[in-house]
Amino acid sequence: MKSNFLFRIAGLFFFINFYFSSCTPHFYKPKPLEPVLLTKKNQLKINTITDFSIGTVSAAYSPKQNLGIQLGVGSNHYKSSGTDNTGRDTIYLNEYYFNPYLSVGYYKNISQDILFEAYGGIGMYNYKNTAISYLKSMKNINIYIQPTIAYIQKNFDASFTLRIDYFNRNKTRITDSVLSADDVKKYQFLNYKNYFFVQPGFTIKGGLKNVKAQFQISESIPFSKNYRSIYGYGYQFLVFDTFRNKNKLLYSFGLTIELNDLFNKKK
Repeated sequence: MKSNFLFRIAGLFFFINFYFSSCTPHFYKPKPLEPVLLTKKNQLKINTITDFSIGTVSAAYSPKQNLGIQLGVGSNHYKSSGTDNTGRDTIYLNEYYFNPYLSVGYYKNISQDILFEAYGGIGMYNYKNTAISYLKSMKNINIYIQPTIAYIQKNFDASFTLRIDYFNRNKTRITDSVLSADDVKKYQFLNYKNYFFVQPGFTIKGGLKNVKAQFQISESIPFSKNYRSIYGYGYQFLVFDTFRNKNKLLYSFGLTIELNDLFNKKK
């Protein structure tokens, strides 16, 4: 009886935290990690994964042994609305995220079951909010490196990935609103043009040889505390101030499809 009561209380706090953090602007949503895990020439892998905050779809191909190329895109649209004091419907957030990317990497089978890979890539990270807001749009050049060590078998994969992202903010559009002291903190990341994030994560995949479901847990950590507000600025409780500006912990789900020898000429 007591454990059931504690479970309900914990669930209530989780819901409150989720509700208030999801109703505030999140100017940067880190996409889930995508360990490529190519193992041989002429192998093609199609990957889709989402944390229900931002989703990605990518294709990776190995044109020659130990060389991999990945092309993908991440995107999301989040809208929040409600009734204001006058009884009219108001749109508070109408956010769009768009993140196309291309990466090239090296992979090597260290042993029969252990794979090492390292990919470097470049992409665009675009944010736009069409609701009434101080920050209307923001465009970033995204450069990243992503090494992975993986255990691979026919029906099961497990991998650890460490992704380092560099963002260079260029075209930014803001309004002429006068910011309150609290809002100054909310947009503190705009004081910086360059951002660094590190994102460690663990991914497991299981299923058939050519089709595997995947689950991933990762965390996006900014190199500087000064722009943590780029993740959003959640509601502040009296004793739960740690809810504010937390790192972005991701739980992601997806599917990987593998095709071998797709472009080999038939003899």
